[in-house]
Order: sequence, then C-alpha cells, then structure tokens
Amino acid sequence: MFGSSVACKLDYLNYETVSVGYGGKGCRLDRSNEDKIKEVLLQAIKDSREGHSVLINALIVDQTIIGRDM
Repeated sequence: MFGSSVACKLDYLNYETVSVGYGGKGCRLDRSNEDKIKEVLLQAIKDSREGHSVLINALIVDQTIIGRDM
C-alpha cells in the first residue's frame, strides 16, 4: 500500500479544462489559490445549483510525501 501510488498514477493535468469541453464548469485548487478555497468552492456550489456539472481539480498531495516522486 505505502511506497506506491495511492490509487492510480495520474499526472497533474488540467482536468478542469476537460470538463469545460464537455459543457460543464471546472476549477482548480492548488497552492497558488489556497487562500481562495472557500470562494472557489462556493462558486462551484452555485454553478451546480444552476444545473451545471462541476469538476473540482484539487491537487491535494505532493507525491514525494508518500515516498514516490512522480
């Protein structure tokens, strides 16, 4: 379990952009906007309540923390 990828190996890509391509909305959370987490999540909730599919691309862990440099 430890010493390997958590579930599957995924690169840090702009998955939020893909959701826009399919007609949804997308946002990305990472260290560059961690001070705006509440604002981003509230906007995602608003968009969802308005009937949009929403993808939140949350970069949550540096892989080196779990012993695997990706």
